[in-house]
Amino acid sequence: MAVVAYEQRRIRTIRSTWIILVVTLALAAAIAALTAGLANIDPVSGQRGAPVPMRDVLAAVSNPIVLIPVSVLAAMAFGGEYRFGLIRQTLTAFPRRTRVFLAKMWVASLWMLAILVLAALVIVAVAFGFRSNLIFEPLTVENLGIVGRSLLFGIGYCLYAFALVVITRNQALSIVILIVWTLLVESLLTGFLAGRWEWLPQALPMSAGSRFVAGEDLLLSAAVFFGLLVALLLIAWAVFTRRDA
Repeated sequence: MAVVAYEQRRIRTIRSTWIILVVTLALAAAIAALTAGLANIDPVSGQRGAPVPMRDVLAAVSNPIVLIPVSVLAAMAFGGEYRFGLIRQTLTAFPRRTRVFLAKMWVASLWMLAILVLAALVIVAVAFGFRSNLIFEPLTVENLGIVGRSLLFGIGYCLYAFALVVITRNQALSIVILIVWTLLVESLLTGFLAGRWEWLPQALPMSAGSRFVAGEDLLLSAAVFFGLLVALLLIAWAVFTRRDA
């Protein structure tokens, strides 16, 4: 499809894509090194113990700090075009809006997956450097499951930003909303209201996503996180296909 080729060319030729790649890999390496370096330290005595499983290090690929720059890449799919008024040119060249929406989501998802896979490989390399602290077994079923779920969560997290940009037509605002919701709002809601409504943490998307990565209540957690994502994407699609550029 011409619109897919167009989107591939756009995302490949802007400098921000490559800056995001470098920043993501650097953040992944830093968080993995910090986690691995402290992995087997006893919090009471401060002494190092026996090597521990590397699951917490592998889960760094789904850390919100690592995902923030990747979510910027997702937001840029529409954000830059709305910001600079280029969306009119895009829709003039490709008037079928559903195809434009799906092409941008598809290409952005492929790039996000590629970046997160590279981040996972960097994390494994960092873990190898701390193998005296960790049980270095990245290819066990458990560890592969953590990495796989982390990749799915990472792509889903970034697609939340993608959908928010389409709805708000504001790239910076959408990224801020996602960050504040993930790091602050859900923590406040669970902290103040979870005692009264025990089901609340299970109904919040990012909390459900974290449990999905950890392998807790897989079906329920996946249904909440990805179900709300699909609903938001459908709203974004409906808004994009019905309003003026």
